[in-house]
Amino acid sequence: MERNSTQSETLTQLYSALKDERDQLLTNYNSLTAERDELQTNYNSLTAERDQLQTNYNTLTAERDQLLRKLGQFSRPQGWTNFSSSSYYISKEKKTWSESRQYCRDKGADLVIINNEEEQTFLQNFGHTWIGLTDSENEGTWKWVDGTTLTTGYWSFKQPDNWYNEDCAAIQPKDGTLQSWNDRFCSDRIQWVCEKPAAVSIS
Repeated sequence: MERNSTQSETLTQLYSALKDERDQLLTNYNSLTAERDELQTNYNSLTAERDQLQTNYNTLTAERDQLLRKLGQFSRPQGWTNFSSSSYYISKEKKTWSESRQYCRDKGADLVIINNEEEQTFLQNFGHTWIGLTDSENEGTWKWVDGTTLTTGYWSFKQPDNWYNEDCAAIQPKDGTLQSWNDRFCSDRIQWVCEKPAAVSIS
C-alpha cells in the first residue's frame, strides 16, 4: 500500500511539473505571438509610410519638372537658342546693322559678341549675319558693342579691306574655315544674331 502511495505522489508531481512546463510554454508562445503581431503591425505601418512618402516625392518631382519647363519657356522666349552661357536669336528677316542692333536692344539683348572659336563655329551655322562689331567711330579700330576692342578676329582673307567705307562686320561662312568675317556697308540689309545671358539652370 505504501509503495502505491509513493508512486501516486511521484506521478502527481510529474504531472504537475509537466503542467507547469506546458503553461510556461503557452505563456511564452502567447508572448512571442503578441510580439510578432506587434512587429507585423509596425512593419505594415512603416511600409504604408514609405509608400506615402514615395507618392509625395513623385508628386513633388512632377511639380518641380513642370515648373522648370515653365521657367525655361519664360526665360528663353520662342525663337531663341541656348549655347554655352548665352541665348541667341537668329533673325529670319533682314535689316541694316543699326536696325538690327536696335531690334536686339528692344529684346533686352545686343548684337552678338564672339569670344572664342567654339562660339564662332556655332554661329557659322546660321549663314550671313551681322555681328556686334564696328569701326565706325575710329577707322581701323574695331570695337564690340560693349565698347571692348577686338583682340581675336576671324576675318576672311584680305579682310577687313574698308572698301568704300565698309564699317560693320558680318559673318559670311566659307566651307572648311573659321575665317569668315567680312566688313560690309552698315546700310546693307542682312540677317543678324542677338545675344543675351542664358537663364540660370536649376538642378
